[in-house]
Amino acid sequence: MLVAGASIVWSAVLLLPSRGGRHQAIYYGARTFLWLTGLSPKVDVEEPIPARGVLLAVNHSSYLDPVVLSAVIPGPFSFVAKEELAGQRVAGPFLRHIGTLFVRRTDVKGGVEDTRSVLEASLSGERIVSFPEGTLTRMPGLIGFYLGSFLVAVEAGIPVVPIVISGTRSALRGGQWFPRPSNISVHIGKAVRADGSDFSAAVRLRDVVRARMLVLCGEPDLALGKAPL
Repeated sequence: MLVAGASIVWSAVLLLPSRGGRHQAIYYGARTFLWLTGLSPKVDVEEPIPARGVLLAVNHSSYLDPVVLSAVIPGPFSFVAKEELAGQRVAGPFLRHIGTLFVRRTDVKGGVEDTRSVLEASLSGERIVSFPEGTLTRMPGLIGFYLGSFLVAVEAGIPVVPIVISGTRSALRGGQWFPRPSNISVHIGKAVRADGSDFSAAVRLRDVVRARMLVLCGEPDLALGKAPL
């Protein structure tokens, strides 16, 4: 089902002329896949997500997370993804056609340029999706958040919406290929705004958002009091 569904959605994304149509294909494709596999998520919304100019900070537990997110949030949004994905034969064209913003994590100069691209997208009204942990682990828990996305949110003056996805780690752990039955839920929290416009404000914004997400996910704090920059 995953291969068949992904093939249809992949083709639609590359063939449809409008970005709105591409995201609509992804939305219905993701919802259909989760329904057919018995993984349809329960969604709890504290307040509606702004239609424009917002950063969605999401925890990362499984490769299913983008599928679940695509199934519960209609309309266009831009994922922030590592640059290595842009060069993949299958994922690269797909991600470029849906407006993914690629960032270089090990190239300092390139990383600054990529952050500027994310900032420009934010200022233009894009809804940016960031997984601030930067990676996923098989071990339950929330690891430290990178600061980059929150620096963008502060400079662009946009709110940050904390989103917690639960159950996907049990459904599909890192290194696995086939999902297992699991109760998946998505909690969309209230938007958080920075209390300033400098570097320290970005740090505080990150810490506030992470603290809220840690409570919502109900998993251990794996940062041990330290979060990466």
